[in-house]
Amino acid sequence: MTFRAVLLLRTPHLLVWTLLLISSNSMAVEMKRRSEVALAKPAKAISVPEKPTSAVVGPLWRDTATTSSGADHVDLKPCKAGQDNRASDLCAQWKAADAAELSAVWTRNTFWVGLLGSVIAFVTLMAAVAAALYAKAASAEAARSNRLTMLENRRIRREAYEAADRNERSLRAAEGSAEASRLQNKLSKDALVLTERAYITQSKHMVTSRVSPEGEIVAIDLSVHWTNEGNTPAIDTASNLNWRLWPEPLHKDFDFPEVVKDRYGIRSVVGPTMFRPSYSVELFRDTLIAIANGSLFFYVWGWMEYHDVFEGTPRHRTEFAFQVLVNTEKMPREVTITIVNLPAYNGMDDFCYKDIITASGRDIADNAQGPN
Repeated sequence: MTFRAVLLLRTPHLLVWTLLLISSNSMAVEMKRRSEVALAKPAKAISVPEKPTSAVVGPLWRDTATTSSGADHVDLKPCKAGQDNRASDLCAQWKAADAAELSAVWTRNTFWVGLLGSVIAFVTLMAAVAAALYAKAASAEAARSNRLTMLENRRIRREAYEAADRNERSLRAAEGSAEASRLQNKLSKDALVLTERAYITQSKHMVTSRVSPEGEIVAIDLSVHWTNEGNTPAIDTASNLNWRLWPEPLHKDFDFPEVVKDRYGIRSVVGPTMFRPSYSVELFRDTLIAIANGSLFFYVWGWMEYHDVFEGTPRHRTEFAFQVLVNTEKMPREVTITIVNLPAYNGMDDFCYKDIITASGRDIADNAQGPN
């Protein structure tokens, strides 16, 4: 409640008490004035004959006397307190005086009661004013506290948003760092695999001559060497060797089919810098002479598939294909063999002519066990 509202509510009560007090005082003053006027009024001069000539007896409730001149006779007996004598002027005056005194007493009492009410009203007004001022101060303090709370909440929200933004940036930076670490680990692992894994190549050929008791060459045996050029073993290897004689050169659209398929299941391990020979291809002297004079053409092709020792790496494949040229100028004592690699079907892994066709030993073992 504001100070103005308190004044509007309390002012009518104070005005009413003030008007009552003024009216009571005015009434008391008027009655006292009238009493004083009545007491100060001189009594009529009444002549009383020594011997009345005649007397008229009036009513019993009124004492009257008639003079010879016809004037009224007024009773001048004393008027006791509380006596009601309507015919006595003195009693009337005393009654008026008593009423004025009683009115003055009540007026005085009314004045003090009104004064006390006015004091109480004033104290109440001051208390209401104080309460209004306190309420106003409390409201201002509450408003100030609310403003401070709102500012503090805004500051807290702003700091929370800034902290969330910092956390998000830190999280992105951590994710970027983790991704960089994963990439670095992957690069390191890939570099380790590339430098340490097994690499199978077909780099050597073995030619063995079979000679008759007379020292003449009867036939030759041709094989290839699978060599591990890497620093770790090649495991779970599978390989195949194919060959064929043709009366004409190899066509450009030749598909290098699998002629021999019964050696796929032979698995072995090739250690670092070690080699494993393939099975041999036998060429007799007549065939060697036909190849030498160009009536036959001899081609050999094959592949090896294997795993390295690192987890998560794919199965590898190496292919080779070459043509065998024969020189028989020193026959039958000596024969010269020349190996010429073909432009197709010579590669490794992603540069191979065909896809991997053998499963790993783990897959074979899992398939042999059957479903659970």
